[in-house]
Amino acid sequence: MKSAKDFLEVEIDRHIKAAREITRSAEDRNEQLSEDERKQVEEHVAQATSLKARVAELQEGEDMKARLDALSGATKTSTPSVAPRARTIGDQFIASEAYQALKARGLGGSWTTGPVELKGTYNRGFKTVGDDIVDEVSADEELLGAPQVVPGIVPIFTDVAPYKLVVADLFGQGIATTNSIVFLRESIVDDDAYIVAEKASKPSSYIEFDKTTTAVEKLATHLAISDEMMEDAPQVASYINSRLALFVRRAEEAYLLTKLDDNVSQTSSGGSNDFDDIYFGMTDVRVNGGLEPDALLIHPTDDAALVTSKDAVDGQYFSGGPYAPPIQNPWGLRKIITSALPLNTAIVGAFREGATVWRRGGVTVEASNSHSDFFLKNLTALRAEERLALTVYRPLAFTYITV
Repeated sequence: MKSAKDFLEVEIDRHIKAAREITRSAEDRNEQLSEDERKQVEEHVAQATSLKARVAELQEGEDMKARLDALSGATKTSTPSVAPRARTIGDQFIASEAYQALKARGLGGSWTTGPVELKGTYNRGFKTVGDDIVDEVSADEELLGAPQVVPGIVPIFTDVAPYKLVVADLFGQGIATTNSIVFLRESIVDDDAYIVAEKASKPSSYIEFDKTTTAVEKLATHLAISDEMMEDAPQVASYINSRLALFVRRAEEAYLLTKLDDNVSQTSSGGSNDFDDIYFGMTDVRVNGGLEPDALLIHPTDDAALVTSKDAVDGQYFSGGPYAPPIQNPWGLRKIITSALPLNTAIVGAFREGATVWRRGGVTVEASNSHSDFFLKNLTALRAEERLALTVYRPLAFTYITV
């Protein structure tokens, strides 16, 4: 398989060749370049220059690694070469053997790339799902559909995400190895510890569990692109990273909130305004769920009402106002704005400790012109799929609020 640098060099040659063909065509006509032709040549030259800079960066990285290997006594025979890892799902797709084979054969006739599994989730760069994971489930168990059993208490996921959080990031994160997950849902919590006298009977604390099974389900979506875009690797990578990932994220948010709604029935009220209602929700999570709330989910319209609310006496904004950054964390809660929630509804919860998102493999992307009448229209369908599940360990760790 070609390295990222080899692929970029092929793209550089393609842009240079295209620019030369345009200028040669003008020379054959014994004419100056038209304004449109000049713009095309300038665009090809700019693309080639940009790609050359990326090749230089990769070369610098390889040179630095070689110098480090030399200093540590490593040799080429003892250290196998490893191709640079793609940073995004789009980069991985255009670097895949399936896409490169399609580029080599061309887009004539009916074709498909076949499914290309991409490591990592669609919008995360700090944690690659599936890397260095040892599958402890045998092939026979997997073929028979044996469920994955979550052993005991699931550790809290503590990585700090250096990007804008989305709904899925609030939950604990797990790797699914089978098509179903068996876990223990905590239904009753009795924490009855207190000071006792010497030789006195000790109080008992217990958690009542319900053994529960949930299925790992598939989410999928597809978008249409032109054949010309499909042939342009940087465009395909950008489109997958932006538009296709956006639609996958929206589908994922709707799925997770539906699953949460299936498990949570607790509602909170009692405040004289929305801010007080949020705090009463935090109190219910602490008292009934026994966990510390860590986030608030809210609809964009409801969030706008909170951000623009003012003091009734002096008319000052509670948040930052139109010329200052808004205060994003009411009562110290991380706030996630999502249109997947119904209007006038918010959720307060201990997301990280109360539930876990399980993913089986990475996002799978496949391109084909076999969908509907796409072959006749010179269109390509990009399809993205992912498999995930949500396990809610303690339903009382979440509460709904009417805002």
